[in-house]
Amino acid sequence: MSSDCVLVRLELQNHIDRCKEMLKDSKYGNGANEPSTPRSTDHNVQDNVVDAESVPQAGSYQPTPPGSKFWIPEAKKKPVEGTEFDTIEQAFTFYKEYAREGGFEVRRGGQSNRKKKQNPDLKYFCCSKEGVKQPKKDKRKPDTSSSDIAEVVKVIKRRKRASQRCGCKALLRLRKTPCGNKYVVYTFFEKHNHSLVHENDYKYLRAARKLTFSKQQLLRQLSEANIGPTRAWKVVGDRLKYPFFSRVRWPQKQWSIMITLLLESSLFGAGVIETG
Repeated sequence: MSSDCVLVRLELQNHIDRCKEMLKDSKYGNGANEPSTPRSTDHNVQDNVVDAESVPQAGSYQPTPPGSKFWIPEAKKKPVEGTEFDTIEQAFTFYKEYAREGGFEVRRGGQSNRKKKQNPDLKYFCCSKEGVKQPKKDKRKPDTSSSDIAEVVKVIKRRKRASQRCGCKALLRLRKTPCGNKYVVYTFFEKHNHSLVHENDYKYLRAARKLTFSKQQLLRQLSEANIGPTRAWKVVGDRLKYPFFSRVRWPQKQWSIMITLLLESSLFGAGVIETG
């Protein structure tokens, strides 16, 4: 075992000891006295009705005369038509950084030449709320068109899941240059038809849910010390601020799920864990 691993283990053991001392404080009570998941309190909500103009929004909010609304992200570096990138991954990294600063998430779109997946002629990147979720047909539903069916087929009820897509048109389009060794931005649409996430709330988005190896180690030792998910989330997320350990960016529910996965899985090791 290298000296770096020994130092990290000693640091983690010190963290556990400090956590146990912190849990003796009255701030970490049980039941109703235990603090709940932190939420942003900057929004003004009255009678469960949220007005887009009264709530602090990220970006520039601009209503149009017909009544439609759109938001423009505010970022230092924005994509510009004519910008060239060496690879598609470089362009996607740039667009993700712009989305993080602007307060939204992005995903990969389609491409024109599917036979050449590594070097397509055209490539699209869009907002994560692009498009509208189409209702899926239940293939397990019995076909009643035929009158020869005598047996009763059990229909499985599927859980209805809410969709976050709202038909956002924000996108970034790339095409290969004539020389064929670079990609250039030829279309950039920055208007979103949904509100953008504030900088303080971006940590709750799916794009920010990652656990490095150091966080996995600390999480595992907190679990072995009989510290529950709620307390571990509070201790690690709000109290521990050490140089090698950045602030946790996981919601409490995802944190609890991650603890269960780490305890039940035998594949715990180095790397980064992501949830989708």
